[in-house]
Formats: sequence, C-alpha cells, structure tokens
Amino acid sequence: MEPAHKNVNYELVSNSNENIHRDDVPITFRGTREARRRERLVKRSNGRSLVHHHNIPPLSLLGYISDGFTTVLNARWIVIILLFAAMYVLSWLLFGFIWWGIDSAYVAVTNSSCVSNIDGFSASFLFSIETQVTIGYGYRFVADDCSFGILILVIQCLVGLVIDSFLLGLIFAKITRPRNRRKTILFSDTACINVNNKGEKRLQFRIGDVRSRSSLVEAHVRVQLYWNRKDGETDEYRLEQNDLEVGYDSGTDRIILLTPVVITHIIKETSPLYTVTNDSILNEDIEIVIILEAIVESTGLTAQALWSYTEREILFNYKFKPMIYRQSDAKGTWEVDFNRLSSIEPCSC
Repeated sequence: MEPAHKNVNYELVSNSNENIHRDDVPITFRGTREARRRERLVKRSNGRSLVHHHNIPPLSLLGYISDGFTTVLNARWIVIILLFAAMYVLSWLLFGFIWWGIDSAYVAVTNSSCVSNIDGFSASFLFSIETQVTIGYGYRFVADDCSFGILILVIQCLVGLVIDSFLLGLIFAKITRPRNRRKTILFSDTACINVNNKGEKRLQFRIGDVRSRSSLVEAHVRVQLYWNRKDGETDEYRLEQNDLEVGYDSGTDRIILLTPVVITHIIKETSPLYTVTNDSILNEDIEIVIILEAIVESTGLTAQALWSYTEREILFNYKFKPMIYRQSDAKGTWEVDFNRLSSIEPCSC
C-alpha cells in the first residue's frame, strides 16, 4: 500500500543520511514535487539534536570548563581514555622533575640523598610512578630526615587519589547513563491525521517499548511543533515553537508502556495545526518533535527518547492497524507484533 497525499505522486525512497533504528533499509516518504532535502532538528537514529550553534559568547564557552565533569562525561570514550592517560603521564613527569630537583638540592646541601638510589631523571621518574600508583618496590625510598621529601610524598599521593576518584566516578556515571535505553523504545515511522467518532480531527503516532522485564515508570510524553514560516511584517522566516496538547492538563500524557500506545493530539481551533490541510502541509516547513521521559525501574535513572516527524511523514486520512492480539490457544496470552508498529490503513474519516 502506497501512502499518498492528494494531487501528489509519492514514492518510497532510501535515505542514507537517516537511519530508522528498526529497519534494515531506512525509508522516508518524499514527494516528487518540490522534493526538498533539509536537515532535521532531531536525528532519528540516536535521538540527538542536529541544531548547530554558532557565535557562542566567550563567557558561555567558559561554562564548559567550569562544568568540566559534564563536558568530559559527554565526550567519546577515546577522548576520555586519552585525557586521563595524559593526566597520569603529566603528573608522573611533574613529580619526577620535582623528585629529581629535591634530591639534587639535598645532596648539594647535606651531601646525602633525600631519596635513595636516585642517580638521574629516569630513576626519579620511576620513583614518581611507584609512589603514585603505590607499587612500592622498596628499592627507592625517602630518607627519614628529609622532611621536605616527605611533604612532597604526601602531596603526590593525594594528587593520585584525586585523579583516580575522578576517573572512577566518570566511568561509573558514563556506564550507568540510561542513554542506550531509548534504543528499545520504538516510534512509528509516520504520524496520521484522521477524524474520530466525535468528528474531531486528531494527530496520532504510536510508541512501543520492546523490553518486557525492565519497565518504565512515570512515563510521560511532550510534543512540540517547530514551524519555520515567513513573518508577515518583516518577510523573514522565523522558527515558531508551540506545544501540542496530548493530555498534560488531564494527566493522560502519562502512559503505561506495558503495550504500545497511540498518542493523540486533538486538533481544536486553538491548535497550531488547525488550518493545515492535506494539500497545504507539503508546502510548509514543519517538524513535530516528541519527547518521552520515564524512570527506568531497574536503575531509578531518568531516560529520554526523542523522535520527530516532518511534514512529509504526516499522512492524512490514515489510521494505525491493531498490533496486539490474544492467542487462541488454551492460555489465551496477549502478544504484540512489532512488525505492525508502523502499519497503517486508509480510513473514510
């Protein structure tokens, strides 16, 4: 079945820049008329923002440094490994030079060594490593009467503990982040606009969680409409942002993902989508961004999943097919067919 808007011939095309995390071949709906390729606000494959920031004030850039833990936490693993490797090596080199200088000065003043068996920088560097990582071979040690050397020994041990603590805390925080939890939260490929039994026009999309043994608690949905359109007064394009009501006031935005759920926005006169029609939507620059936020039961951490639909992924006069069935066997168990998560059918609404 080929989804179609009125008066527009549609074709299914492969899009190498957009990966739908459920399918082997990414599919998007594209009109042959005025086929525009624009970068999305939200990347579907990983749920990350594709907004590029420019001309950031210098004081704001300093915030990345003052909030260094978050900055490093968001970095790639290879960056973190190289950063801490550099921190360890630099600290060993720094204290290696310090031990070398202390021992040379102590020998010049007292004619005895502050650290035994140090006869050059290589030996000082090895002693620095042995001290900070607490290897303690016993061949090199600080003399009892070298009080300044004992002070440097204490300082280096504390510096090593600080670096170790920061590294362990960062690794734990990065591993336990529930960012990958969103990979098991699936959204339908398209959104549908149809009319319910009360004659109300509505926007619908479907969400499902494939995990059955790690449920999401207090899951709720927010929907934002981003509309890039021309300002009538200045003829400049402005990105407008509006909330699409999905039950925030009534509490129906809180969902239980025991089974896939169809999220509905009633298109009333107050809805920014009220004037959008089947023909006009293709001439608009629209992206509907969905944010699902929930607490992961097994960890107690908050997980987020982002998804979006552009104007060419919103289909009029379609509805979702059922995907939950009760088996006809003696047990009568409920089963969910996720192959039908994005299955739609035309409706006469």
